[in-house]
Amino acid sequence: SVSAFLLNRSSDLEIIKVALYPNPAQDAVTILAEDGLQSITICNVLGQQIERIALPSTNQYSLDLSSYDSGIYLVSLVTESGVATRRLVVQ
Repeated sequence: SVSAFLLNRSSDLEIIKVALYPNPAQDAVTILAEDGLQSITICNVLGQQIERIALPSTNQYSLDLSSYDSGIYLVSLVTESGVATRRLVVQ
């Protein structure tokens, strides 16, 4: 699994475990989070928000990429433990 570091409110170092696969992706990408996913925000490399999805705390989500142009996107994942951002390549 992939980890990201963040500082939480109490300034303790915490690890957020999330994974996106396949990456690069074509039609869909599966997003996994050890702690429940609460929302997903996808931005292009210019920082423009492409999509935001609110979720009822789940550990897995399949994101349909059929309407996405080829390119690099930043996927921000809000979990019960914090926020992690991953780079996603759409082919």
